[in-house]
Amino acid sequence: MSNRAEDQNKARAEAEERIEACLRKGGMTLNLSRIGLEALPERVRSLTNLETLNIQRNQIPHLPDWLKELRKLRRLDWYGNGTITLPDCLATLPSLETLLLGKGDTLHNLAILGKLRSLCWLGLGGMANGEMPESLRGASQLQKLHLRRIGLNSLPDWAGDWTGLEILTLNDNALTTLPPTFSKLTNLRTLRLDSNCLTTLPPALLALDKLKTLTLEGNPLPDLPPELVASGDAQRIFAIYRRTREPAETRPLREVKVLVVGQGEVGKTSLIRQLLGEKHDRGERKTEGIVRRPLPMECGSKGSVKLNVWDFGGQEIMHSTHQFFLTARSVYVLVLDSRQDERASRVEYWLRLIESFGGDSPVIVVCNKYDEQRMNLAWETLREKFPQIKAYVREVSCQGNAAKGIKPGHGIEDMKAAIADVIDKHVEQVDRPFRNEWFELKDALEGDGRDFLTYEQYEALCVEKKVEGQDRAALLGYLNDLGVMLYFGDSPLMKDKHVLKPDWVTAAIYRALNDNELGKKHGQLTRTDLRRILASVKEHKYPPGHEEFIVEMMKKFQLCFAFDNADSVLMPDLLQKDAPALWFEPGALAFQYRYPVLPGERGEPVHREDAHACAKELLLADGGGAGARREPGEDRGRLGRRAH
Repeated sequence: MSNRAEDQNKARAEAEERIEACLRKGGMTLNLSRIGLEALPERVRSLTNLETLNIQRNQIPHLPDWLKELRKLRRLDWYGNGTITLPDCLATLPSLETLLLGKGDTLHNLAILGKLRSLCWLGLGGMANGEMPESLRGASQLQKLHLRRIGLNSLPDWAGDWTGLEILTLNDNALTTLPPTFSKLTNLRTLRLDSNCLTTLPPALLALDKLKTLTLEGNPLPDLPPELVASGDAQRIFAIYRRTREPAETRPLREVKVLVVGQGEVGKTSLIRQLLGEKHDRGERKTEGIVRRPLPMECGSKGSVKLNVWDFGGQEIMHSTHQFFLTARSVYVLVLDSRQDERASRVEYWLRLIESFGGDSPVIVVCNKYDEQRMNLAWETLREKFPQIKAYVREVSCQGNAAKGIKPGHGIEDMKAAIADVIDKHVEQVDRPFRNEWFELKDALEGDGRDFLTYEQYEALCVEKKVEGQDRAALLGYLNDLGVMLYFGDSPLMKDKHVLKPDWVTAAIYRALNDNELGKKHGQLTRTDLRRILASVKEHKYPPGHEEFIVEMMKKFQLCFAFDNADSVLMPDLLQKDAPALWFEPGALAFQYRYPVLPGERGEPVHREDAHACAKELLLADGGGAGARREPGEDRGRLGRRAH
């Protein structure tokens, strides 16, 4: 017997078992999915009470004419079967309400869809034909229509006939607009348009004042903040969009956050000073923490743009806190020391870190200290691996070298030109319309002397500046990306605090990371310890009750994790450097957990839920002093455990 015949015998036998199980439960629902059937078994014909038939993910190209005898059939799942032909008998099924097709299938005889007058839910997502079936013209009875990933460039005008639709899925196509007749879909409550090519909201869409859910992520919509798009709140999106289209009330934002990062002592601060027109200072002190400087710059077609330049200290122990401020929709300048090779500069570490927290933000790689040595990297290979690299500035020297004929500030103009060009070509949000009252709010926040605002204080300031209620939450995302303030709205304990001064956060965590008492306790931090540490930070005030906020910040960025049933957390950066000898029972299965990038140097636990027990076992070994660790310089973490 051939393998195919044997497979079909197994499939039919499995089908018989499922049919028997269906009969025992009343014969109303039959699931024959994913068993490799090439034809619908004859015995299904006897299931006259059948209401739901699932034959997805088989190899059934046709359905028999006797299907019309299943008069109570309400739902047919027939997707993932390859090339299939819809039978005429479907039109004779008086109760058929749901028909799910597609998932890579090529469909024939789609004309039959126009005859299914009882049909309420139609799924054609992933249909290989890639065309809108003409038979859907006039299908006003449809309530749910799924047209995901079928290669649509446009919708026909007669899409306005679908007046009964409540849910319409059009994501993963290539739509650039919607027809004017779309405004007739007044019953629509959910519209999915993710991953299309919309650059602006179609006027017909704005007319749907009863639409509740609108998904637009993956569309190039520069006028809408991503946080607003991510909310999926249709009417809130429409309201803010309309307000940003009022020319008399708006002007372009013309600001961007520029983050200058890299190892310690590579000359980040010196480069920033020279970008600002200041002289090179050979006695420049190391930058501790983060310093922000404004820098106006002409950026091609974008005109004059204000750069909010962030200078990050290079100390290894601070890398963990840098991630608080590495945001998407920014520009990154990665500074390398030309005297060092690729490994010493940790180029890939920094590029992975930027990719992890900055998404597809553009990166400019600057090679400083060219006066001493010219850097040699695999330039094109690195760009292929990290396409977010938009420019290289390979020859920069702050102090110069008279003996080599290199003047101080060599390459600074090239660096300015690269930054301006990248902002002009790759930072769309610079042109985003910003309402006048939003500018007033931003200016007020930037001049605010407080370390942080509560949500109530932020709301009061919004009221004072006449910022609409629907705009306020979206503005927090804007302001976070611009570097005006920090906002972490995805955590219940953190969303009430809108931090204005980054060093209010970093000073507390930096002090904890350098605390001698915590070092002796191998990083086990209690609330009492944290209160003591916060009291020692003289340059900032931490009112009672703010310990939880600081701990939550550290948890969010995986600088600590909680013990079970204990009033303490563990800070793995303070584990002892020497890893213990891990003992495994003979023949036991061993596991390794790998991470793409790990900020910090001393050690990293497993933080995900599926590996929490593993981390606890290792980190608490040897009385709490032993820890999983990474060798200095490694950019990938490894953690082992034994299987029980």
